[in-house]
Amino acid sequence: IRGLRVDIEYSSVQRGYYIPAADEFL
Repeated sequence: IRGLRVDIEYSSVQRGYYIPAADEFL
């Protein structure tokens, strides 16, 4: 799960936005 969380956060940063609630979706 943590690996997926990191991937989502990294992808979000690359797109120019950040998903602070990524933990809730996972």
